[in-house]
Amino acid sequence: MSYFQVRDLNIYYRTNNGLFHAVKNMNFTIDKKDSVGIVGESGSGKSTFALSVLQLLPKRSAKITGQILYNNQNLLECNQREINKIRWNQIAFVFQKSMSALSPTHKIGQQMKDIYTVHNKKKKVSEIKEHCLKVLERVDLPSRVYEQYPHELSGGMMQRVSIALAVLNSPEIVFFDEATTALDVVVQNKVLEMIMDLEDEYNLTRFMITHDISTVASTCNKIIVMKDGQIIEMGDVNQVLLSPKEEYTKKLINSYINIA
Repeated sequence: MSYFQVRDLNIYYRTNNGLFHAVKNMNFTIDKKDSVGIVGESGSGKSTFALSVLQLLPKRSAKITGQILYNNQNLLECNQREINKIRWNQIAFVFQKSMSALSPTHKIGQQMKDIYTVHNKKKKVSEIKEHCLKVLERVDLPSRVYEQYPHELSGGMMQRVSIALAVLNSPEIVFFDEATTALDVVVQNKVLEMIMDLEDEYNLTRFMITHDISTVASTCNKIIVMKDGQIIEMGDVNQVLLSPKEEYTKKLINSYINIA
């Protein structure tokens, strides 16, 4: 039985000009504790795919066919109650713009408690707070952050909060969607190191959704290259980066080498 498998996935957006084919015939399988980089330019379909996993695409504007199998359960066929049990508990998400993902009117501690309590209703208030503080400490944030609002934090601190929220319930899979793109290089490297440490500690299966192939090269063991909604190349990260078959992959690698 496959741990996580995508079969014949097609995603369309309804527009005034008809259906736009955003993800085309996507197929791949990964194993538990894999770290998978999905790389491609803006509009390649990588974020659309990621959002579809937890049914986060707007139902009115998106049409989806195919299967996304997690432990042999098709996530696309889950009802609202079933998918709510999986969100933040078994599969979590870290967004690029952490400020937009956090409520500006609620303290960080309250937002952590809300997410944790959904899946741990029998926990005592003191136990919940203790757990949240431990997770903040684990992502190198001081305890005072628990009582602060998002606008009081730096960009790097907010991204760490988003990561804390993602691992709060010890999920099996975490999607990081351009999670370090908006950070400066020093902070970005520290956050990436922390993500890899958390991966080992929590036995995470990790997806890195990014346009930056250097992030994939340094933090992932598998790579999926997307262009115009299609997977054009995938495999072991070292094998693909050292011996790319597609011209587009070579272009991405060369752009990274030139920058480096």
